[in-house]
Amino acid sequence: MSNKDVVQITIDERACRALLSAVVFTLEKWTGQEAIDQEELFCLKPFLQGTVFEFEFSRDLPGQ
Repeated sequence: MSNKDVVQITIDERACRALLSAVVFTLEKWTGQEAIDQEELFCLKPFLQGTVFEFEFSRDLPGQ
C-alpha cells in the first residue's frame, strides 16, 4: 500500500457532530505533548464542519 493508507466509513449526522465536537475540544485543550498529529486535526475540523452544514442544508430543502 501507499504511504498514506485510507479507510472509508459511513456515519450519520449525530456521529459527524460528535467527531466535530471531539476535534474542537482537542484543539482547544491542545498542550503539544500528545502524539496526536495537530495538523491532521486542523484539516479535519473544516471537513467535519462542512458535513454538519450539509446535513443542515439538506434538512432545509423543500420536499425533504
